[in-house]
Amino acid sequence: MNSIQQLLSKLSQYHPLPEALMDKLYQYIEAASFAKDELIFKKGYPVARIYFLVSGLVRWFRTDEKFEVTTWVTRQQQFIYMPQAFVKKLPSSENLVAESYCELLYISYDHAALLYNEFQEIQLIESRLIHELQQQIVDLIYYSRHPDKLLRIQYLARMLPEVLTLSRDKTASLLGMSSTTFYRKKEMFLQIIQNKGFNEADIILGVELN
Repeated sequence: MNSIQQLLSKLSQYHPLPEALMDKLYQYIEAASFAKDELIFKKGYPVARIYFLVSGLVRWFRTDEKFEVTTWVTRQQQFIYMPQAFVKKLPSSENLVAESYCELLYISYDHAALLYNEFQEIQLIESRLIHELQQQIVDLIYYSRHPDKLLRIQYLARMLPEVLTLSRDKTASLLGMSSTTFYRKKEMFLQIIQNKGFNEADIILGVELN
């Protein structure tokens, strides 16, 4: 399955795609790639694209008193979409950086607007995508503030396992804890799964740990 087919398959999970819409997507979708550590979006610059991450890992962060605070991570086969900033042509409030070599597909603001006005299906897809993104934010806020820090690690392993490959400073801020606490809790978690016969590679590959 090529990258555009992957995108179409993902979109069809939100709503079936008519042939006319798929034809337009083939016309409008473009490819991009970013090297590790290259910025995809820079804070303060207009958000003019919606991305679909074909492969790689993208970290969202802001700078707080000269320290980077990770706010989200996008895995492969997910969308990078800032609804308000994109629709209103506002500057990004976050920096987005490639944490590995990333291959992406994207659609520009102008082409997205054309599709939005022509196809009701795009409006339905956007609505469901926004709902999904909002739920992810709600879950992250809940777990990043949960008093059981080991549960925060379990959440990360279940929802964003690739994040465990990042440095502990980058990951700890996502879960609202110090790097020292994160390291200690992660070691406890790894010991638990090792006792069950698994290892860290199993988590990243998405193996069911029950």
